[in-house]
Amino acid sequence: MGVDGGEGCGAQSITEQICSVVSVFLVVSYLRLVVGPRFALVEAGGAQFIYLVLFSYAFFLQGFTGLAVTIGCIVTLFVVMQITAGVRWAEKFARPTVPSPARGQ
Repeated sequence: MGVDGGEGCGAQSITEQICSVVSVFLVVSYLRLVVGPRFALVEAGGAQFIYLVLFSYAFFLQGFTGLAVTIGCIVTLFVVMQITAGVRWAEKFARPTVPSPARGQ
């Protein structure tokens, strides 16, 4: 069932798809210049696709929106826990030591 209650893809669905593609393109093209193409496309582009596009479509699953959002949150928590399990947070947040100037100079 479409967004407007009818069958098939309506103009609103096509508009949403175009907006999603443009948004992902803008973020990836900018981050490609800032942090590099791999991070921009794989990590930022993938994350934006998941959260912007798929999450927004969850609201069109009539009667299952809460379930879809809950499952998405649980999967996100699982992925973040797996990615950060080996991170040594004390080292990440430690202040860098600045060498003190030599005395007598």
